[in-house]
Amino acid sequence: MHDSPSASEARSVTLSNPTSKRAIADYVESQARSEKVQHAEKVKSEHLFDRDYDCRDVHTQRDRYWVITSPSNLYSQRYFPSLDFTLSFHVGVTARVMAMQRGAPDLAQFARLTPVWRRWEQAAGSCDAAEEAEDFQAVGVRCRETLIQLVRLLSKPEMVPQGTEVPKRAAEARRAA
Repeated sequence: MHDSPSASEARSVTLSNPTSKRAIADYVESQARSEKVQHAEKVKSEHLFDRDYDCRDVHTQRDRYWVITSPSNLYSQRYFPSLDFTLSFHVGVTARVMAMQRGAPDLAQFARLTPVWRRWEQAAGSCDAAEEAEDFQAVGVRCRETLIQLVRLLSKPEMVPQGTEVPKRAAEARRAA
């Protein structure tokens, strides 16, 4: 009969990302005040709705938590004993929160700013699908283009204080639009 491996031996053969594990421990300790993470293990990953969700089983000296990423949240296993149920709950809540943050305009705003809202929605869709640094850079470019379009639609020459010359680039952009 064999003795069970020591904790250091078990860690040496466990496939984990220490940076990620440390980030999860820091997150849990910031949310569950006065608790210290004793164990954190990635137990599941799922790709749903163009997003990766990593699920971890985290033990502290007082409680056990499910930590689900993208965005990160922790759930006490006392109240959420099933990981499947917790993941479904997390996906639903985050989808609702993200939908509320989109900022749908009222009809008058939408009619006045249709090209801007269209660009904004395209940027938001690109952000949702982004995975690599280049994808996020492209989102930044789309947001910049959206802001320029907004300024073109809303700016008026009378907004420039009296005695101040209208900036040349603004005047050129206005003629080009």
